Amino acid sequence: MKASALTRNYDLLTADERLRLALRARAKGDRGEVERLRATCPRKVYEMRDADYTDAFVATHTIALVFAEWWRGAVARWLAAHLAGVWAGYERFCDGARLDARDLLAGWLPNVLEEVDRMLPHLVIVTPAGAVVAATPDEEGAEEICDLFAAYWRELRPTTRGGGL
Repeated sequence: MKASALTRNYDLLTADERLRLALRARAKGDRGEVERLRATCPRKVYEMRDADYTDAFVATHTIALVFAEWWRGAVARWLAAHLAGVWAGYERFCDGARLDARDLLAGWLPNVLEEVDRMLPHLVIVTPAGAVVAATPDEEGAEEICDLFAAYWRELRPTTRGGGL
């Protein structure tokens, strides 16, 4: 769909569709598009912007901050498997919530996404035999992180009646 046709149909977007478009626009640095999405967000009887969208948009910022904290904590300890697990758990959460993991970080914390992109390809471990191999995610930790993000998401979006997770 062309951008002009999409703009004419902003009033038909669901809160989740609007959120994904706003995150993508924010990731691209398109403040005008973010503002158009906010300004065209349907108003509800309670005289505020759609709480499903607004709560979700604010919640994505919190999710990004929590991810950054966990990521940087793992970096400080330089635990390759834990770093891989933090990213894997975050990606699983985003997939379940139907959010783009990269857009979410690029929109709120682009410097953290740059850090992730620099580091992920270089995560390695040394085996007891001395071989250097790519680090695989700590699966138990990744699942725990995914579950924690999902719990935050539910807590931060109390008005949500649909959407992911």
